[in-house]
Amino acid sequence: MENKKSSASVDPTFGQAPVFALNDEDVNPLAIQYLKDVRREALTTNATNYKGVSQRSSKFLADIYDDEPNSNPKLNSESQDIVNLGERSVDDLVTDATFNTPDTMRNYPTEQTSSELPTRLKKFNENSGQWLAWFKKSKTKILDSAFTTQGYDDDILNLLLFYLKQHLNESKDRNTGIETHLHNLLKDHNVSDEILSSNSWTIDETWITPTLSRLRSMRIRDIDDIKACLLGDYRSKKPRNYDQWTRFIRENEPNSSMFTTMVTQDDIWIIFKFMKQNWLKVMMKTPENFARTGMWLLYSMFYLSEDLNSTQISTLRDFAKKCQRLYLDKLVLHSQAGEGDQISLHEIKLPSEMIVLGILPPISGLAVIELVMVVISQIFGQKDLVAWTAIVQMG
Repeated sequence: MENKKSSASVDPTFGQAPVFALNDEDVNPLAIQYLKDVRREALTTNATNYKGVSQRSSKFLADIYDDEPNSNPKLNSESQDIVNLGERSVDDLVTDATFNTPDTMRNYPTEQTSSELPTRLKKFNENSGQWLAWFKKSKTKILDSAFTTQGYDDDILNLLLFYLKQHLNESKDRNTGIETHLHNLLKDHNVSDEILSSNSWTIDETWITPTLSRLRSMRIRDIDDIKACLLGDYRSKKPRNYDQWTRFIRENEPNSSMFTTMVTQDDIWIIFKFMKQNWLKVMMKTPENFARTGMWLLYSMFYLSEDLNSTQISTLRDFAKKCQRLYLDKLVLHSQAGEGDQISLHEIKLPSEMIVLGILPPISGLAVIELVMVVISQIFGQKDLVAWTAIVQMG
């Protein structure tokens, strides 16, 4: 039998090529059947039973930096201390896998049809293709068209601050909230007559509208924060630990400038790590108070490199499994109980930058945690994580 390994594509989950092709006519059919049985048994290991036998499973927090030395051990230990591992999750609903016996084979979860799935999972299957298309189109729009950075010198930057103050003065009767706050910060800002005479600019709506939109989406404490927003350079604002990241994400919507000047690929993995440890759970529990957490998860998926090694794929898969379990616990079970009004709270909220770019929300009330599973399953090859007929055991 010819060895197909050299010509086969690399499996995204295991980072290696298969030893032989299952469709090779020389492969023993019994070997193929054995492999199928092994796969089927593995898929039912995490089957969710809605009648549920309450069990607790121990949790292991893997280090996301297995491929490189730990450059900041203080950050890692600090973040791990935050997590309360004793809180209830969908682990309480997970049952042990059953073995292949004549009795258990009659109710094997792979025998389910799509019509037997919970309503939320049917909706997932029906709309996942459109959700993925929305993600790809939105990602292209953001990477191609979003505001990033501007190379203003100090004179030009101070002039822009002066023009912004003038605009706020002229519209002060209509100012509310952030505009009033900006006006108070800029009321004493002036530039020299020399700079004014050498730059006779006019501020129009094409500049002021997106600028104010970016400023409204941020926590502005002082003039330096305004300058960072005008320049699109957030390097000086970069969080350094769990508490700083938590505060920054709750106070600021994400934008492309942040992901091109401040957030590196390593930082995206740190965000995923904190999401898995605590932020996802909090977001799913009180979504109305943590919409920005979902926005940051969305932008992290937009900017995550698609060129990942096997260790990174494994870490991403582990993160997707956390999303899967929270999804089944918080949304699918709620759907079964008829709590549709609660599900609507989880619908994805678009940050201001996407609205300014004219990007419309996705169809059918997509939750950000659903989009994460669609993207990881389809783009990063983890399709078994959303094979609901093999995962959900309707007891």
